[in-house]
Amino acid sequence: TTINVTIVADSKTTTLTTKALTVRDALSEASITLGQIDKVTPSEFTPLTQDTTITIVRVTEKFDVEEVIVPFEKQTVRNEGLPASESRLLQTGVNGKDEITYRTVFENGVQTSRAIVRRVSVKQPLAEIVMVGSQTTFIAIPITGTLSYLSAGNAWLMRLSSGSRKPLTTSGDLDGRVFSLAPDGKYLLYTRTTVISTTAASPTSAGLSNSLWAISINDPNAKPFDLKVKNVLWADWSPTAERTLAYTTAEPRATAPGWQANNDLFVLTFSTLGNVDKSTLALEASSGGVYGWFGTRFTWSPDGSRLAFSQADKESVHRLDTRWKIFIYRPSRTAHRNRIAGRQSHLRRCRARNRWIIRRIAHHARRHLGEPHALTRWKTDRLLASERASAKCD
Repeated sequence: TTINVTIVADSKTTTLTTKALTVRDALSEASITLGQIDKVTPSEFTPLTQDTTITIVRVTEKFDVEEVIVPFEKQTVRNEGLPASESRLLQTGVNGKDEITYRTVFENGVQTSRAIVRRVSVKQPLAEIVMVGSQTTFIAIPITGTLSYLSAGNAWLMRLSSGSRKPLTTSGDLDGRVFSLAPDGKYLLYTRTTVISTTAASPTSAGLSNSLWAISINDPNAKPFDLKVKNVLWADWSPTAERTLAYTTAEPRATAPGWQANNDLFVLTFSTLGNVDKSTLALEASSGGVYGWFGTRFTWSPDGSRLAFSQADKESVHRLDTRWKIFIYRPSRTAHRNRIAGRQSHLRRCRARNRWIIRRIAHHARRHLGEPHALTRWKTDRLLASERASAKCD
C-alpha cells in the first residue's frame, strides 16, 4: 500500500508517494541525509500514515574563544602610623585576563542560542592596595617587652611604648587562626587566608583554606617566609628550640565547621633565610576518636620535650624523642553517679583499685619522664584511672 507524505527540508517542500513504513525509510528513499545534531519531526522511527508531514531542521554549532579583561579589586589598609588625611599607594592594580569559550547554535541558518561552555584564567588580576592613615590623638603607655596584635587582617608590633606602632604585614589577609610571637621575640608565626580561583571546570567549595607564614620582627626590611604548609588548624613555637614549631592540619570541607581534622602533628625547623631545614612527623594522621573531625588541642611542655594533647574522649602526654604516652581518662560525672548509685560497697572497691592504678601511673611517669610531678601537671580533680583500668570499675 502506498501513502503520500510531505517532506519539508532545506527550504523546500517535497511530496513523496512511498511504501516506506517509518520516517527514516522515507528520508532514505528521498535521498535526504541527516546531520548528527539535525532535528526531525516526527522522530525517525515513527510509523508513517497517510498525509504525514516530515519536518527537518538543520542544526549547526560554532565554538568561539574570546579574551575578556578581569578588572582588579581595590583594597584599603588602615595605618595608625599615618595621619588621617594621608594615603599611600602600596601596590598598583593590574587587570587580569580570562579566555571564554562560547557555543553558538544555529537552526536553519538562524542563531538560536549562545552559551559559555568554558572559562579559563589566563592572567590573575593584581589588587590595588592603598594605605590610608588613621592616626588619632592618644597617650602613649610604656610597655615592658614586645607586643604583637592583629588589626584589620594585618600584624602590628609595639615595643617599649604604645606610641611606637608599626605594621609587620600589609596583605590584609591574616585569618587569626595562628598568631604567635616566638619566646625569644625574634619571629612572628601566623596564618594567611589562601585565595583559590574558581573556574567552571573546577569549582572551589567553601571551608578552611590558609597557609603558614613567619616573619622576623627585628629586621625593618624583613620579608615574610612561606613555610609551605597548607590548611593549618593549630601551630605554636617550641618554648626552647629556636625557629622550631609544631603544627597540625586538616582537610577543607563545605559543611560546618569547614574542615575535617587530620589529627596529625608535625615539628618543623626553618633557617634564618626562611628555608625549611627539617620537618618531622610526630603523630600519624588518625580519626581522632569521638568528634575527631573537629581536631586535637595541643600545648608544649615548658622544657619543649613533650606535647600534651586532648581529644573529646582522651588526653595524652606525647614525648617527642620516645613517643611514649600516658593516657588519662576523665569520666562523665553524670554517668559516674548513675553507675555507683546504690552500690556503696562496689564504689569503695573501685576507689581503692583506682588509687592503686594512679600510683602505678605516677611511678611510670617518674621513671620515664624523670619528674615526680610530671603527671600532676596534667591531672584534674576528676582523674580516676587510665582508659583500660576505668572499664573495670563499671
